[in-house]
Amino acid sequence: MIVQAMDDCLEDLKEAERYWNYACAIGNVLRAIADFDDEWLRQHCRFIGWEVRELMRILQIPPIIKVPGSGRVFTGEEGMLVMLQRLASLENLSHLSATSDRLPTAISELHNAMLDHIYPYAKRALRLEVWEVELPRLARELHQQGCLITMCCGFIDGTIFKIRRPTEGEDAAYNGWKRMHATKYQVVVLSNFTIGDYDGPHAGSAGDRNILRRSNVEDRLRDISRRLGCTVSI
Repeated sequence: MIVQAMDDCLEDLKEAERYWNYACAIGNVLRAIADFDDEWLRQHCRFIGWEVRELMRILQIPPIIKVPGSGRVFTGEEGMLVMLQRLASLENLSHLSATSDRLPTAISELHNAMLDHIYPYAKRALRLEVWEVELPRLARELHQQGCLITMCCGFIDGTIFKIRRPTEGEDAAYNGWKRMHATKYQVVVLSNFTIGDYDGPHAGSAGDRNILRRSNVEDRLRDISRRLGCTVSI
């Protein structure tokens, strides 16, 4: 049933979708995890084959993903590979078209659909409160490595992702500093190089100070410090 559904979808793409650039022809050939060796997956996705499959199980990625609006259909493995490449190496849509054998518009739709699926999991898992009891230990280890702040357990920064020009809300998505349309995220990286907290997406025009205020991370850190009986900071 899965193969038949994919075949039906690919038939509907027609010849017109095969060419999006004079230098690149798209074959719309299905890509699976097994099509790539572990070395390539580690370099481009940060995970090897069995780890990608385990992530799919944990995140409950469905075998078939149908994008609302366009009605395009993808496999769950396609979605996982595209999302990991986009997040891990920031490859642009042209590069992803070459490895995924899909149109840039299709890749963008698939990436957004995957993010919509995993956000509820990330919002529960990527929170400082999950690491609460470990924060003092992480702070001590960081101090031993030379950090001048005795109870600093990690670092906070913003990151920006380039997106295609949206049909709605273009002004909000435009980042004047980078001169591109984008979404922004705020990330806390702990001293063990693990993402301990994130907030987003925000419009590309949003300022870092406003994102920090909306995330409420400062108040949450004070609450954590009160429960631990010691001050932790980032």
